[in-house]
Amino acid sequence: MNYHFAFDLDGTITKTEILPVIAKDLGIGRKMAILTRKTMNGEIPFDESFTRRVDMLKKIPISRVQQIISTIPLNLKLVTFLRSYKNRSYIVTQNLDVWIKPLVERIGIPYICSHANYEGDKLKGIRTILRKKEIHGKIKHPVVAIGEGYNDFEMMQDAAISIAYGGVHKPAPSLLEMVDYAIYDEKTLCQFLKQLL
Repeated sequence: MNYHFAFDLDGTITKTEILPVIAKDLGIGRKMAILTRKTMNGEIPFDESFTRRVDMLKKIPISRVQQIISTIPLNLKLVTFLRSYKNRSYIVTQNLDVWIKPLVERIGIPYICSHANYEGDKLKGIRTILRKKEIHGKIKHPVVAIGEGYNDFEMMQDAAISIAYGGVHKPAPSLLEMVDYAIYDEKTLCQFLKQLL
């Protein structure tokens, strides 16, 4: 079967969540970490949490955020898989386009994300927040969805195969209850995905 692969970015392709890294650089890491954890566990609605987190970070220049994101380590085996099958792989993230663009363009595959209102190097706010279920109208079926947070639930519901990836941190409990597979090692995940090709 000709599967297409939809990968979450934060904590799946990256070895850490992106917004807490930015917040730590600003000295508000603890506050951001608490908010991020509650969001990933489904305790706070994603839209509310994301808006609050963006408000915390929008005072810093976009270029500075991009610079911080460029230092975040990646799961290199997954990146190799993505690049090897870039005609069938997508990054799906609710992070803002202006923040992640250099990172995802360096990885070199198509991406679907939230969009910012900005002027020059200044972030003014959020224009649109991606609903991850929207990918099913944008990515050719059948879809294999890979992620670990509560906000990945929507893209996994209609996926042919859903995989919770716990190589960076433990997947959200509600996600584990509904996925087809849970994989906790990057090498094992890549081996499994290659079997689907």
